[in-house]
Amino acid sequence: MKVTFLGTGANGGIPQVDCNCKNCNNALTNKKAARLRSSLLIETDHSKIILDCGPDFRQQLLNSNLKLQDINLIAITHLHFDHSGGLMELSAGTPLNVPVLMSSENQKLIKEREDLNFLIKGRFMHFVKKSELNGIDITLLQVPHRSNSFPTDAIIVRDKKNSLWYSPDIAKITAQAKKIMKKCNLIVFDSTFLNNDFYTAGKFGHTTIENAAPLLFEIGVKTIFSHINHSENPVRIKNFIKQFNHTIAEDQQKITL
Repeated sequence: MKVTFLGTGANGGIPQVDCNCKNCNNALTNKKAARLRSSLLIETDHSKIILDCGPDFRQQLLNSNLKLQDINLIAITHLHFDHSGGLMELSAGTPLNVPVLMSSENQKLIKEREDLNFLIKGRFMHFVKKSELNGIDITLLQVPHRSNSFPTDAIIVRDKKNSLWYSPDIAKITAQAKKIMKKCNLIVFDSTFLNNDFYTAGKFGHTTIENAAPLLFEIGVKTIFSHINHSENPVRIKNFIKQFNHTIAEDQQKITL
C-alpha cells in the first residue's frame, strides 16, 4: 500500500488568501512552506483511492499525473468545503460516474442540496458501499467533530497486509477509535491546532496536538500529523511531537506500508 499526501493543510490551505500572518507570507515566497488542502492518495496493485476531495483536487491530480479515469474510489470524511468541495470537479467534463463513499447521513445531505445532487443525477458520481471495491476494505467510523451539522467520519483502509487510519478532523479519541487504531500500521491524524493559543480548538471541533500526541504514543502505532492550520508554526509542532516519535506530513510526501 503506497500513501501519498496530496495536501496537508487545513480549511484555507497555506497561504490562506485572506491572511497576512507570518506563516502565510512566508509561504508566498517559500513554496516548500505552502500546503494544499488535506487529501490522501492510496495506491495498491489494482486500485487508486482518494481520501477527501477538497477544492485543490484538480491541482492535486495534476501534481500526481493522474486523471479522473485513474481513480477507482473517492472516500469523504465529511462535507466541509475543504474535504468535499473538489467533488464539483467531477462535473467539469464527460460524466464518468465516479464511485464515491461517504456515510448515509452525508449522502442524505447531498441529495437534499440541488447544487450537489446534480452530480448524481448527471451521472458524474454515484454512491457505493465498501464491499464494491475488490481486495480492499474501507470502513467509515463516525467521530466527534461537528456532528450535528456536519457528520464526520474517520476512514480506515485495509488490504491483506496493511491498514491505515485517517482522521484529519476529530475532537476526541474515543475508546472505539483507540481500539481500531491499535490494529493499524499507520495513523494520519488531525494537526489543525498545536494548542489553544490561537483559537479555542474545541470550539471548532478539533482536539489539539498537545492533547492527542501522548495518547497516540500510548497506542504505539506510527503516527503522522496532517491538516495544519495557517496559524500554526510547523517547527513548533515538530519540536513538540518528536518526543513522542511522531512526525508532521508534507505535501507530496510518499510512504510505502
